[in-house]
Amino acid sequence: MIIGSAALTRKMDEMCMDTFKIPSIVLMENAASAATKRIEEILDSQGLCGQRLFTILSGAGNNGGDGLVIARKLSIMGHRVRVIFIGQEEKMTESTRTNMDIIRSMGIEILSFEHGDYHMNDTKMTGILKQTDYLIDSLFGVGLNRDLDFSYIGLIGMVNRAREMYSFKTIAIDTPSGIDPTSGQIMGDAIEADYTITFEYFKEGFLNYSIEDYLGQVFVEPIGIPDKVYNYIERQDRTKFGASIDQSADRRDFISGRFVDIDYINDILKDRKPSSNKSDLGKVLIYAGSKGYYGAAYLASRAASKTGSGLVTLVSDEDTVGVNATRLVEEMTCLDDDKERLEKLLAKADAIAFGPGKADKKISKVQLESLLDDLESGTNKPSLVIDAGGLDVFDPSRMAKGKDVIMTPHSGEFARMIGLSPSEVDQNRFQLAKGYAARNGIVLVLKGKNTIISDGNRTYVNTTGNPAMANGGMGDVLTGIITSLCGQGYEAFEAAVLGVYLHGLIGDGIFKNKYVINARDLIKMIPKTIKILYNRKK
Repeated sequence: MIIGSAALTRKMDEMCMDTFKIPSIVLMENAASAATKRIEEILDSQGLCGQRLFTILSGAGNNGGDGLVIARKLSIMGHRVRVIFIGQEEKMTESTRTNMDIIRSMGIEILSFEHGDYHMNDTKMTGILKQTDYLIDSLFGVGLNRDLDFSYIGLIGMVNRAREMYSFKTIAIDTPSGIDPTSGQIMGDAIEADYTITFEYFKEGFLNYSIEDYLGQVFVEPIGIPDKVYNYIERQDRTKFGASIDQSADRRDFISGRFVDIDYINDILKDRKPSSNKSDLGKVLIYAGSKGYYGAAYLASRAASKTGSGLVTLVSDEDTVGVNATRLVEEMTCLDDDKERLEKLLAKADAIAFGPGKADKKISKVQLESLLDDLESGTNKPSLVIDAGGLDVFDPSRMAKGKDVIMTPHSGEFARMIGLSPSEVDQNRFQLAKGYAARNGIVLVLKGKNTIISDGNRTYVNTTGNPAMANGGMGDVLTGIITSLCGQGYEAFEAAVLGVYLHGLIGDGIFKNKYVINARDLIKMIPKTIKILYNRKK
């Protein structure tokens, strides 16, 4: 599924009308038909049958027109419908005016207010909201890109208070009114929706954590946009910014990225050759662990082994190696001060992880600098995965530009990396991740709900995982999985996408039977889940 900015809607509409000669009113009819079908499914899911009272909050733009068509369709289905129109009819778009004429001729009740005057009859409006079962919000669409004035803020506040008092459900059309669909910023105030029915693609701003309570459950509905439109727009994005990674932080494409789906996973899964041996399947080094953080070393190493690496070696201090040596059966260990052995291991390594359980920044910095010096002076260039304790001490400029470095921070770690607060990161995760990856020539995995994976040019949002996975050790397991995939020959971006998807998929499987998922639970299921993916592919 595509993720896009608000500009994508404008571009699609322009192409549909100018190139494919699809009138605006046809697009409006398609959108309203898709939304009405989804509304029916919402009612069915709640076990509701019979007549309901719908109140349509409509504006003068095309989003308002969508609401008017929905009003007509719901009325034909036998529901009671009332329309609250805010604005001036002479400023309606042509398609919206046509649909206003239709519902007026049908005798659908319309309560009309000039902009700023709704408060003069708010008693009547409140009375309508008190009786309603569902409010359809089609006041503003994806075109909103400025702060609302005090009158609209007052209106939205009144609607939200009425929703709380009278317990009606709110369904937003395309985006809850008051939200910038590109950034996710609230432009003064916003409708609080129980459901958001958006069209054709997922709006980039919906990834902003701060507006989750305003969106409710999000549905993305197709409205008949030809595939050729998307193909043309993607080519235009590449032409506009070039095929190579753009280095600017504020670049914004029409098509911003995509959600990970099973088709993409099937496309990138590598088959093992029948003649494969352990040397062909990846030699992996895991630099992990320190005093009091022994488990991170175990989890990352074990996860790499279970993901299919041919040879896995934990590199750590004597204390950590001593604790884990008897627990790691298939994996090997090496002391981090054994220079002679490390030199041999580094010369043959396919992938290296650095950071899980590395608690002392001074020691970590010295160790990482030494590792980077060895890599830069040698001919072998393994993939490098940086996590946890390595994130605060790693300088991406030390490595040659390219996709051989993967960094895996959560929001708090990423905030420290770029000098922002975690809340600032959560409000703009998508563009911050994309920009950081582009500027530094690395693959960034920004962990959390809807984990973002970007190399600055390609950006995917993960679709697996659940809150039961929110506990210690999960990040260490993910590091081991991604490092293993890199060692098995996956290109770094694809290793990161597949690793994050697999990690969450295993968690989803366990969540069916367990309220809390621990890291060791997840490790046990890695081989079985990978096999399921391959079986589905066949």
